[in-house]
Amino acid sequence: MHARNTRSAILRMAMASLSFAIMGALVKASTDQLPFLVAVLFRNVIGALPLVLYFLARGVRFRSRRPGLLFVRSTFGFSAMFLFFLAIEHLPLSMATILNASSPVFVVLLSGLVLRERRIGRLLPLVLVALGGVAWLVHGGTAGAAASLGQPVSIGIALLGLLSALFAAIAYLAVRRLSRTEPSARIVLHFALWSSVYSVLALAVAVGTGLSELDLPRIGSVLSAPREVAQLVGVGLAGLGGQMFMTSAYARERASVVSGFSYLNPVFAYAIGVLWFAEPLTLAGVGGGVLVLGASVGLLHVAEHSSSALPEGGARG
Repeated sequence: MHARNTRSAILRMAMASLSFAIMGALVKASTDQLPFLVAVLFRNVIGALPLVLYFLARGVRFRSRRPGLLFVRSTFGFSAMFLFFLAIEHLPLSMATILNASSPVFVVLLSGLVLRERRIGRLLPLVLVALGGVAWLVHGGTAGAAASLGQPVSIGIALLGLLSALFAAIAYLAVRRLSRTEPSARIVLHFALWSSVYSVLALAVAVGTGLSELDLPRIGSVLSAPREVAQLVGVGLAGLGGQMFMTSAYARERASVVSGFSYLNPVFAYAIGVLWFAEPLTLAGVGGGVLVLGASVGLLHVAEHSSSALPEGGARG
């Protein structure tokens, strides 16, 4: 629905990367006192409110001609965000962000398996490099982080962080198709509303089944502190800003042009993790991260010039 504007699209993707890095940092800060499910709830409810007010004030039509695809995008987008926030709670911020940012690897694999892309074999060497980087990051990075931070870092949690990238990749397949007929605000609003419903359900299930140790009186006590509330509101607003910038970027230019700039997100997150949370510098963390990000950027570049295997879309928390 938008004419191509490369410079505007790149700027919007850079702003999206910064917004998502700030969101991740605020999630990390909030999980010191609260379970990640609370951050998930605030991320979605706070993110939905401004959009609802915008739609009501402008009289913008809420209904879409493609509700099924919006549901798919929202469901997998929420699943990706849920697992990403879980990873942030238990892993160094930089590691969780890099694992989530490996979604182009899964986009390529899905393009071959689901979309039957014929020339996908040209991209497999880069996929293998990226997967090798993930293995190094998860195996060596978790051990190094545990030793430096003095606490256990679960490989299982790291793999769930990687699973968030798979779910994000599926959402990638939906966003660009939606952008052909739907305005950015409507795509993000449906995502925010569905995710708000999922967030409430997840919290209710966790409390009702005892699957998560949620001390509701303690949570209420923590939320009485203005700083904690401000952090959680910031999670929602930063996430909303990131979604709006990212979705509008993909609506203005091909994914192969702008997606590489999404890798400013791990760079920002790495810097914040070191400066704010005193996260350690490890060989596996740096080396594995460079392999993952380098191969992912390479996938975008090669796909543009060979087979357009990467679908034009994107999704994050």
